[in-house]
Amino acid sequence: MIVRDAREDDVSSICAIAAETWWATYSELMEEDSIRTCITEYYEPGLVRSQIAAAAAGPDAHFLILEADGLAIGYLHYEVMDDRGPYMRRLYILPAHQGHGWGAMLVEELHRRLGPGNSYELDVHPKNTQAIAFYQSYGAEFTGDHIPPCWDLMRVLT
Repeated sequence: MIVRDAREDDVSSICAIAAETWWATYSELMEEDSIRTCITEYYEPGLVRSQIAAAAAGPDAHFLILEADGLAIGYLHYEVMDDRGPYMRRLYILPAHQGHGWGAMLVEELHRRLGPGNSYELDVHPKNTQAIAFYQSYGAEFTGDHIPPCWDLMRVLT
C-alpha cells in the first residue's frame, strides 16, 4: 500500500470509488435520489479534476490516493475552504478493502502533513456509526453544528 498525491489521471478511479462506496455506505441511511444527487454533484469529473489541481498548486489542500498494486482503492480530500476553514471533505475506501487500517493510513498521512496542533472539521451522517467510531479514534468530537440535508460536523485536533 502506498499513499500518494492524486493526479489528473485518477479522476475516473476517484469517481468509481465514490459511486461504489456511497451506495454501500448510505443505501440504508439515505433516499436513493439523494445518493444519486450527491454522487452527481460532488463527483462531476471536471470538479474533481479542479480539486486535484488546487491540491497540487498550494499548501492549503491535499488530495491523497491510497494505492494497492497500482490500483486506487481509496482517497482523502482536505482543503481550507473559504466558508468553513480547514475541512476534510472526503475519505472513502472501497468496501472490499475496509476494516484493514487503510483509512488510517490516509488520515495519518494528512496529520503528518498538517503537523501537530492543527484542527479541521469533517461531516458525517449521524447514523454512520462505523465512520463516527473511526473519527472518534482520532479524537474527533461533535461540534453541535449540522449541514443540511443530513450531515453533522465533527472537529479533529492533530
